[in-house]
Amino acid sequence: MNYTLSDLIALVLNGARILSTEKGALEVEEDNRGLMCLVEIPRQPGRCILAVSSSHRLDPHVLSYHETARRHGFECEVITCGMRNVLDLYRLGKGRQRQSVGSESEAQRYIVDLIREATAMRASDLHIVARHDYCEIRCRIDGYLRPVEQLRPDEGLRICATIYQSMCDVAEPTFKPMQAQRARMKDEFLSECGLSGARINTRPLDRGMMMVLRLLYADSPGAAPKLADLGYLPEQCEAIEELMEHRTGVVLLSGPTGSGKSTTLKVVMQKLMAEHTGIHLLTLEDPPEYEIEGANQSPVSGERGSSAGVEQEWANAIADAMRLDPDVIMVGEVRDAVTAKMAFRAAMTGHLIWTTIHANDALAILPRLEDEGVMQSLLTDSSLVIGLVNQSLVQRLCNECSIPLKGNEELLGERLMKRLTRYCDLDGVRLQGDGCERCKQQGTAGRTVVAEVIRTSPGLMQAYIRGHHLEATRHWIQEGGGIGKADALIRKINQGIVDPRAGERIVGPIRSTGASFHLPDAIS
Repeated sequence: MNYTLSDLIALVLNGARILSTEKGALEVEEDNRGLMCLVEIPRQPGRCILAVSSSHRLDPHVLSYHETARRHGFECEVITCGMRNVLDLYRLGKGRQRQSVGSESEAQRYIVDLIREATAMRASDLHIVARHDYCEIRCRIDGYLRPVEQLRPDEGLRICATIYQSMCDVAEPTFKPMQAQRARMKDEFLSECGLSGARINTRPLDRGMMMVLRLLYADSPGAAPKLADLGYLPEQCEAIEELMEHRTGVVLLSGPTGSGKSTTLKVVMQKLMAEHTGIHLLTLEDPPEYEIEGANQSPVSGERGSSAGVEQEWANAIADAMRLDPDVIMVGEVRDAVTAKMAFRAAMTGHLIWTTIHANDALAILPRLEDEGVMQSLLTDSSLVIGLVNQSLVQRLCNECSIPLKGNEELLGERLMKRLTRYCDLDGVRLQGDGCERCKQQGTAGRTVVAEVIRTSPGLMQAYIRGHHLEATRHWIQEGGGIGKADALIRKINQGIVDPRAGERIVGPIRSTGASFHLPDAIS
């Protein structure tokens, strides 16, 4: 059998022996454990899998160790992977000192420790997947899901039930594993875990259920993040700050799930409250996530089992908000035709509305609103729709261990090298290294926003009416000097902030948005 890295992780999670941690001739010293890991294949005496860092296949320590294992009678199947994957095997094999989760209090203590471990790794989400035969726990770190632990199925269900029934508010009174539910973690547990919020969602699966905790982090004391800290370019920061000076209209922030929209919205609202004294900011959220000092934050729920009930609750909440004398209303999400129409109605009655929506790019927000039933005469009114923003999150390279592209061109494919040669400054391009102590062997240090920000104008809206997305993009780039998301990515690649491979995984193939409109086949 040819084993993959996923197979090897599964073996370790299920208790396979890691021979390279055991005292004796096969033990690997701590300093070299990022290079190799020897795992015994259960029920196959003498057969092992040797995981080797792909950058150290010919390292003398690795070659010598492989020969030592062979001399001791072990037949090794070698698989190569990243250094951080090798280190993960040791971490998973060591495991957490297992606590009993029999009683509710024991389960709560286990959960708090679990979340603390996730926050120590700056995870954005914690996944608990309880299937009929096992429960897997994973963390999303810098955009990638990484395994943490595996439990018995009954333990997984007990943990999910404990989280929902005894550690949450804004929740139904009963945990129902075969029904989608949502909730928010109580403040008393958040403070223990070092979080400002944790949003919980559950979903039934074909053979089990899953629970996902979105982990929301508090700002460091005296160091509230700025738009530039998130990754917005200077021109984009200026455009957003100009949008904040408006007193009426709608600003829509878009991006895929997990792209940091809520964080950006929080930063904007905090800045707005800090710089514009004497204003009333009212937020409508399901439920409130980040605390915004000085704002009145209102939860919106509705009847969970009924989409009509939820829509009506949102419609009522926005209608009520207009009668509460707000200057600015933040709507957590335009989620359907009802919230879209009510948000526009609020803007038409003299309020500034900031909200989020799911769309592929900034200008795709307009057809998305049209699909939700907003009249074209409203969504193409630049005094009503004043700003369109789209963002994604891309892994940020570790400053200490990233490596230059020059001299390492063989690590990239031919097609990617052609794109880099055409659109990028090769002298500035850097690639992800093997990891170091500073980045905990990850090779990356968090994520950075790659965005596009559009301040609408009558000309832009007329271009959209004439030729929809393509013509509006052309006008924005050529007449308005817009910076497309692809161009923002190129700037970060040229600055050595982002590995082009990571950038293309999130944003797509590198190609200057502006240059595309000078090609003969730009319109087909």
